Amino acid sequence: MKKYTRILVLLMALVFFVSGFGIDAYAYSTAEKPDNKRVVDDADLLSSSEEEALDRRCETLSEKYKVDLVIVFKDEPVSSRGVVDDADMFFEGNGYGYTSAQNGIELYVNMYARDICISTMGNCVNDVFTDYGAYYIQSAITSYLSNKNYYKAADRFLDLCDEFLDQGVNKGKAYSEDNKYMTKAELKARKIARVVRSFGIVIVFFLIGLIIAGVKQASMVGQMNTINSVYDAEGYEDGGLKVTHSDHKYTRTTTSRTYIGSSSSSGGGGRSSSGGGHYSSGGGYHGGSHGKF
Repeated sequence: MKKYTRILVLLMALVFFVSGFGIDAYAYSTAEKPDNKRVVDDADLLSSSEEEALDRRCETLSEKYKVDLVIVFKDEPVSSRGVVDDADMFFEGNGYGYTSAQNGIELYVNMYARDICISTMGNCVNDVFTDYGAYYIQSAITSYLSNKNYYKAADRFLDLCDEFLDQGVNKGKAYSEDNKYMTKAELKARKIARVVRSFGIVIVFFLIGLIIAGVKQASMVGQMNTINSVYDAEGYEDGGLKVTHSDHKYTRTTTSRTYIGSSSSSGGGGRSSSGGGHYSSGGGYHGGSHGKF
């Protein structure tokens, strides 16, 4: 009896072990987001409610675009490798990122050194997102950090990531030097400028038409006056001179019109946002931008 009991216990243990291993293996193979929080405030700059609100937004947007969005606040000396590598290794070393390529965008702020860094990885290195986008977002939120509005800086970071990823993931053409991002106000201003320019062109052509019509009318009036003068001169006698024959020759008036248009050339210089990635000390391939505040 004891023998059968031991065999039964061993079988149950074996079943439990295999079942547990299968669950863990499945969870590991299908997990697309890390267990780590996406908002890490080691500098104690955010309230608990702010941190929770940002973390929820990070999770929602990360699931939406399959791109991990991470926000990190640190207050410690920069390592000998530099702030860029610190940011890269925090993202890379803590298991962030979707799929094996670790798709993601990280906002990394070091209060000790007043450094801001945006680190990208996976398809966010000049695919659905570009270094142009990283630099634009960094520039847009730096003033909030300088004014100690840390929650607004993080919130604005997520707003812009949402817009930039929507363009890159859903519309298939990421914002770049050749396809620059414009705010709603800028788009409205450009639309108004186009309408004004089109209206101005119509007015110009209308005035040109009036001028041409005026010239033609003046020319016709001048020709009629010349003919009338000739008729009045026929049969005129003065001092025994009698005009018995007149020969009229009409010289054609030719009006030459040359359109003088305005030519504009569009084109721009500046840096290209394609390429330019780098490898971290851990071997991961990253893009992004960094600066001071």
